[in-house]
Amino acid sequence: YRLVARKNSPGLKRRSPEVTNEELGSLRVMVLVREDTILPSQYYRPLLDLMVKSVQTPWVTYANVVTMFEEVAVAGKTEMATIMVKVYLGQGRVVEYLDFLNQRDLEKSEKATLFRGNSYATKANDQFMKVVATKYLQQVLKPVIDMIYEEKKYCEIDPTKIETSGRQTAESMIEANVATVASYVLRASKAIFSSVRQCPPVMRLAFKRLRKRVEETFPPNEDDNA
Repeated sequence: YRLVARKNSPGLKRRSPEVTNEELGSLRVMVLVREDTILPSQYYRPLLDLMVKSVQTPWVTYANVVTMFEEVAVAGKTEMATIMVKVYLGQGRVVEYLDFLNQRDLEKSEKATLFRGNSYATKANDQFMKVVATKYLQQVLKPVIDMIYEEKKYCEIDPTKIETSGRQTAESMIEANVATVASYVLRASKAIFSSVRQCPPVMRLAFKRLRKRVEETFPPNEDDNA
């Protein structure tokens, strides 16, 4: 689409007479049109029942229902993960669903790289948090973020990017900026750790189960610092 200014546009009056419409540039737009057919809910009951059973007793044959959805979502893991999380939330089985995915992911992971891959389990956990905890996150961290934005303090701590001014040295600026960043981190941390009661119960339960699975797979020992 070629970009052309409107005749009465205020910007048009500020342009030089020599500038033509052709010089405004062009814009390419990619549009995806999808048509979905949604049937009455009773038509999906058999599938929903099978999906619920697949996470209630996940290690039997029909657990393949969950893995099947994972396999068909190769090109759209995030979209499929969002849909599945919402389905299991609606059925009251999202904790069991995530537990099944996390156990499978733990079997294929190493301790040093837990949940750092682009697996279906990590996508599902990420979308789960976005679906159930976005409002909680805004309530807890928005005041801190608003404060940081309003104060507009200089926070650069990379020596190669420090811009000195006046008599200040790079070292003194870094020291001051580190203190500023540390104070912001402390405020954010306090806001998070003091918001336990605000955290959605279903998320607390899901990650309690996840911690248990991690400890079962990688038992803590005296050499661990975490």
